[in-house]
Amino acid sequence: ACWAQPSGIACCLCEKRETVREVYVADSESSTVRMIRWNGRENRGETATLCGGIEGQPQNLFAFDDVDGCGESARLQHAMAVVWVIAEGRFWQNWEEALESSTGEKEKAKDQERETERTKDGRVVVADSYNHKLKILDPTSKKIVTWLGGRDGDTKRGYVDGDCREVAFAEPSGLCFSRRLGNLFVADTNNQVVRVVDIHTGNTTTVHLHTRRHLTWN
Repeated sequence: ACWAQPSGIACCLCEKRETVREVYVADSESSTVRMIRWNGRENRGETATLCGGIEGQPQNLFAFDDVDGCGESARLQHAMAVVWVIAEGRFWQNWEEALESSTGEKEKAKDQERETERTKDGRVVVADSYNHKLKILDPTSKKIVTWLGGRDGDTKRGYVDGDCREVAFAEPSGLCFSRRLGNLFVADTNNQVVRVVDIHTGNTTTVHLHTRRHLTWN
């Protein structure tokens, strides 16, 4: 397998897919998200591109843009981080419906129902860094849709907290999810802050940290 500056990595932690050993990689220079299907017994894996890029050209550095879609039809720009996120209720279905609405795609009800059953526990959140967005990827269907930071094709760089429709980032490059808190923490690199996102509403705030002046080391 060939890579072009892999920069972020996450494991599938889906309870419904406990027999599947999948690792997701943000391959930043190729502007793709790729998957490693891992065989622990043989200490080896097979790779496949989930979204972005051009088939058979894993080191093509010019297949970038800002387009929601499925597989190769989608475009990212220097994605730096990925994380597996679990949410409750119809969270994922709502975003898939938004993708269908934005792209005009219509799928058969049976196929959609079967696909949802397989992956309803979680999705991969992608930091599409140079597009200043967070996007949601379904690794089974390979669909990716803009979540925060503007609409499909509408890049909105900035520093805005608040409602999910208005929030703005500047090159988000690191992600960490707390299932217990229901929060996604974002390293908002060029704003030089850490942001926290409510995973169910998308509402975003800035983490305000206070440094203790006197530390004791044991």
